[in-house]
Amino acid sequence: EVITRRVAENLNKEQFLQRCKDLNILLIENLSERILRKTLINYGIDEQVIASYGSLKLLELLLELKLISHNTGLDFITSKTNIIERLDYKDTNDFLKELFALYAFRQVASHKTESNSKFIKALEAFQIEESGVASSYLYALETVYEKLTSSLNKIVEIIEK
Repeated sequence: EVITRRVAENLNKEQFLQRCKDLNILLIENLSERILRKTLINYGIDEQVIASYGSLKLLELLLELKLISHNTGLDFITSKTNIIERLDYKDTNDFLKELFALYAFRQVASHKTESNSKFIKALEAFQIEESGVASSYLYALETVYEKLTSSLNKIVEIIEK
């Protein structure tokens, strides 16, 4: 089913997960890990430090660098060394938590062996309680759309700073 089609009011869990999986393809799988990695390495980030990072983690790191630049007043291009020195790889902002949660939904949808706890944790990232969606996942899907829109707008805002 095409992602832009109207959503049934009695949306079940499997349909919800399929929609999230389709969103994941659109928003996350189209992120170029190679380009993000190359950009960060060219910026001065140690290749070995980010060797295990996937596209979302690389994007998170790039956004963190932009935030450091903005919050400190350091020029993003001419003050690379100072910005990188201030980077804490383990303590980044959680402005991509919704995208990481969307990816978790994709994993649950694709791998039936994934635990229910991963599903619940992803719901919680969107501030959705599992008990509130038992009869229909329509509210959950609307919340996912709204939170992802907000998250994407925040990403654009950070990039444009």
